[in-house]
Amino acid sequence: MNKNENNDYQAGFKYLMANDHQVLIYGVLKKLNIRPFNQLYDDLYQEGVLAFIKKYNQCPADKTDKQRLGFIYQGVYWQLLDYLRKDSLVGTRQENDDTELAYLSASDDSNALIEKKLLLQKLQTICTKKELSYLYNKHEFGMSVTELAEQENISRQSMHKRLKKLHQKIKLNLGVTHG
Repeated sequence: MNKNENNDYQAGFKYLMANDHQVLIYGVLKKLNIRPFNQLYDDLYQEGVLAFIKKYNQCPADKTDKQRLGFIYQGVYWQLLDYLRKDSLVGTRQENDDTELAYLSASDDSNALIEKKLLLQKLQTICTKKELSYLYNKHEFGMSVTELAEQENISRQSMHKRLKKLHQKIKLNLGVTHG
């Protein structure tokens, strides 16, 4: 880091600490419905501080203090929203690994259980979370197409089309040549 960058960061940090501007970051967290008991709260606050300093340095010098704070608020909001989106993509994959595999029946013999787990892992790479939910509800709970449609608030025909497309998608990606 060169001396100019260091001075820019220091100026942004001083502005953050002046006049209690940290409230802006707390406001963004509140708008994103992130409360202090959330496990990501401290990380998001720190990300907000970094985004604040970055936006402070990007803000045009001719802006009034109120305009500058609006510019910084929007930048912090977008930065934290992007952070949450990325985290949710990673979290979804981890959640699928933890929860979707947990439903497998303990009464199955070990070979069938292993085959089910491998199939589910393959399905997780090809299917969306919603598609996995359809499969889970249909095959594990024995829900009918009508029940699935009611759950999604769509017509039976629409659900049938979705399931048919999902079936074709799975066959194509898993290399199934029959059925």
